[in-house]
Amino acid sequence: MAVTFTGTTPLRVRSIGDVFECTYIIGCSGTATDNGDALTFATLGVTAVEYAECQPAVDSPVTGAWVVYYDITNQKVVFLAMGAVASAVTPLSEITAGTAVGTRTFRMTIHAKGPVRGPAM
Repeated sequence: MAVTFTGTTPLRVRSIGDVFECTYIIGCSGTATDNGDALTFATLGVTAVEYAECQPAVDSPVTGAWVVYYDITNQKVVFLAMGAVASAVTPLSEITAGTAVGTRTFRMTIHAKGPVRGPAM
């Protein structure tokens, strides 16, 4: 089973020249798969993404946070976490396939090419 994403209609859309800045609060459910879970441009309501920034994914109530990476090339969300032993040399790694994402949410901002689905600008 893969992660299911909700909140894929932007909360805010701002025009910056020929680029649209779209902000989302993405909700997650299900279990993670290897190499990330699909969150396509079409699902986000855009035709192309030039830049993506994600804040950490937190659960409710907050008991921990995962780093979120949006792989623009493959249109996937990858969740990263610190290993069991945290140190200066322990890198972040992808969470294990099959890990439940619970009720985590994260804020995502993208710079996209239109047309853009979302609230009136």
